[in-house]
Amino acid sequence: GALHPAATATVTAYEPKTGVARWSTSVPGYVIAPIAAVGDVLVAEVTAVSNSTSALVFLDAKTGSIVKKYPGSDATWAAPAVGHGLVPWMENSGRLHAPRMPSLLKRRPHDGVAVKGGGRNPRQHPPVQGRASL
Repeated sequence: GALHPAATATVTAYEPKTGVARWSTSVPGYVIAPIAAVGDVLVAEVTAVSNSTSALVFLDAKTGSIVKKYPGSDATWAAPAVGHGLVPWMENSGRLHAPRMPSLLKRRPHDGVAVKGGGRNPRQHPPVQGRASL
C-alpha cells in the first residue's frame, strides 16, 4: 500500500495521572523533534509534508492555542533550543533564526518567581540571522 501523509499534524497534551487528553491543536506539517517547554509556552518545530518549508510554533501550554508562528524557508528536523529569551533555530540550508519567546508567563531561573512580560534590554540580545558554518 501507499502512505499518504496528512498536510497537518496534531500536538496533544495529556493529563499525566489519567492519560486523558487535555487539548489537541493542529499544526501545519509534522513534528518529529522533541517539543521544548518553557514556563507556560511550548516550542515546536514543524516541517511541511513536502519538506519544502518549516515553522517554529509557540503554543500556550494550558490551552494549546498557537501564540505565535515563525515561518521558515527550508525543512528543519532538529529540536528547538531556548536560552536568554531567544530560540536559536537552524534550517537544513544553514539559515539561522533566533526569534524571541512570546511574552506569556515567564519564570526567572534564579528565583522561580513567575513574572509577566520580559523586562529585558533589547540591545542585550539582538536578533540573529545568517548562515552558520562548522
